[in-house]
Amino acid sequence: YGLAPAFLFVLVLLALQQTVVLLFRNRFWSVGAAVFLYTAPALAYYGFGFLSNIPALSFALIGAWFFTKHFVEQKFKWVWFSALFFALAGLLKVTALLIYCTLGALWILELLGVNLGVGRKVFEKPLRYIFPFALVLIPNFIWYSWAADYNATYGGKYTFNDLWPIWEADAVYLAWLYDEVLKFTARSIFSPFRCVVLF
Repeated sequence: YGLAPAFLFVLVLLALQQTVVLLFRNRFWSVGAAVFLYTAPALAYYGFGFLSNIPALSFALIGAWFFTKHFVEQKFKWVWFSALFFALAGLLKVTALLIYCTLGALWILELLGVNLGVGRKVFEKPLRYIFPFALVLIPNFIWYSWAADYNATYGGKYTFNDLWPIWEADAVYLAWLYDEVLKFTARSIFSPFRCVVLF
């Protein structure tokens, strides 16, 4: 089973590389972006695992690649492929919809007349994006509503996952959380060097 998400992750590295080529016309930076993503310790470790994190991220990045192809080539068919992969990403892990939500925010900004500064509009005819964007939300809404109802009915909640608003936390918990992020999470996701590069 571990080979399937690993193969998908390799495809994503190729998609990321092609996305950078489409945007910047530079093969050196495109390979650098793929290597930068692959060498993140958590991604390399979980790429062969059973968790849905890496496949969800993979589908989200493939969706971003298709949307980039649409932006560069001005072919609307790529939006449908993008929507399909964003929907798959969200069905595996709802947090994988962050790129999709960012595109939605850009869509709203352009609808309000904000110039995004990319030389031309990202969404040339904004209303035609409603249906493919809705096709991402509908199956995700149905799936997560059903899962919440099922878990409530049969007591299926088995993790600590929930909303943990930071404004409700006390000072002791915030200090512990800050310490844990610095000691464990930051190093397992990005090394200090990678943080400097990203900054």
